Amino acid sequence: MRRGNNSQEDLVQGPLFPAIVRLAIPLVLANLMQTAYNIVDTYWVGRLGEQAVAAISLAFPVIFLIISFGAGLTVAGTVLIAQYTGKGDQEQVDLTAGQTIILLVNVSIVISVVGYLLSGPMLNFMGAEPGVLEKGTSYLKILFAGASFMFMFFVFQSILRGWGDTKTPMWVMFWSVLGNTILDPLLIMGIGPFPEMGIAGAAWATIISRGIAAIVGLWILFSGKKALHIKLRHLWPDWKLQWRLIKLGIPASVEQSITALGITAMVFIVADFGTTVVAAYGIGARILSFVIVPAFALSMATSTALGQNFGAGKLDRAEKAGWIGAGTGFGGLTFFGIILFLFAEPITAVFIKDNPDVVRLGTEFLRIMALSFGFFALQLVFNGAFRGAGRTSTAMVMAIIAFWVTRIPLAYLLSNTFEMGPQGIWWAFPISIVFMGLLTTYWFWLGRWRKETPDAETRIKKRIIDETELDEGVND
Repeated sequence: MRRGNNSQEDLVQGPLFPAIVRLAIPLVLANLMQTAYNIVDTYWVGRLGEQAVAAISLAFPVIFLIISFGAGLTVAGTVLIAQYTGKGDQEQVDLTAGQTIILLVNVSIVISVVGYLLSGPMLNFMGAEPGVLEKGTSYLKILFAGASFMFMFFVFQSILRGWGDTKTPMWVMFWSVLGNTILDPLLIMGIGPFPEMGIAGAAWATIISRGIAAIVGLWILFSGKKALHIKLRHLWPDWKLQWRLIKLGIPASVEQSITALGITAMVFIVADFGTTVVAAYGIGARILSFVIVPAFALSMATSTALGQNFGAGKLDRAEKAGWIGAGTGFGGLTFFGIILFLFAEPITAVFIKDNPDVVRLGTEFLRIMALSFGFFALQLVFNGAFRGAGRTSTAMVMAIIAFWVTRIPLAYLLSNTFEMGPQGIWWAFPISIVFMGLLTTYWFWLGRWRKETPDAETRIKKRIIDETELDEGVND
């Protein structure tokens, strides 16, 4: 039987649009808070100068690359939990949650060690200047040392999201971000009794606040405060389920890693134009990550809604969830893009003082991208829909095309071969974004995601027919 409470959205019956919106709003707020970690760090680190901003700009894709591979496995937990919730199999939901935790604990330890050891070499390989290399390496080593805390919070979020509860992770994230906001200036600038740690202080603030959030999240999952309740027996390895998580999670991990590698490759191209361009790109990329938060939220909400209905065998309703999420995202991000286009310069200027070249380049970058944001929403939401149906390989292929077939080659050709300089990099973004928005829309419309595997309703009907034929054979 399905179990639930007032913090869990019922997505397999009733109107879909309000249910998806209710699911997405806490995700929007949580993702805004997630982005706030980076925004707050950038704001305070910006007070340390151009080199410090460039250091975290180079460090961000590195940490994103290493962590993305493990974090992709949490997508598998979300997908299976959503589908088992749709089927009403609560015991399997709890078991999947426990197995996801065990899997990610082991993965996070490996990633933490590898990332710590390779922090300096990776930044050096990316062409960081000596001052930037020293600061960036210090920042990265601290983040990787505490990577397990970040992973456990990701697992907590993904488990409850698949089950249909996005409010609880939002509140835990709120207190974590508040802690990070308070700790950042204290540890970076050395206010009061706290030591002045510079860029390392930003990393320590993040790890401390993440660690507290991870502990609270795991307590919620194991305490029985939710109908979803992990027990010790759910932590004993179930190798068949672990293998399912790995099979679903590896394409999602590759997808996120491909995305992270793409971001890293873009930084390589940007770095050839000097520290000023790197700083402008870093500010623009962080503002971009803030603006597209609603699309990420709708992507996750759509993935959960489609996944639960897919598990329940309601494929028409699952498809409707995909179109509702995409349409809402397209309209919302187009509006945000217009606002950003109009106010690009004052927004950019907030993040760095007394450097008009960085402000000018950052403003140019944002204005060139802004009006294509609606198509970014289409790409993200439909990829979320593919994941909800268990088609993580489809989302992976789309990520490969987005970065390695379109954006990166375009950025290099336009900036170098066609000698457009930084503007060539900026223009590669809207061209690739529009193309991928149209491609993912077409692929979802084809409906292959719903045809590759028999749906739950078909399996149930087949079982009833088989049992009926068996009964008739016995009676004869």
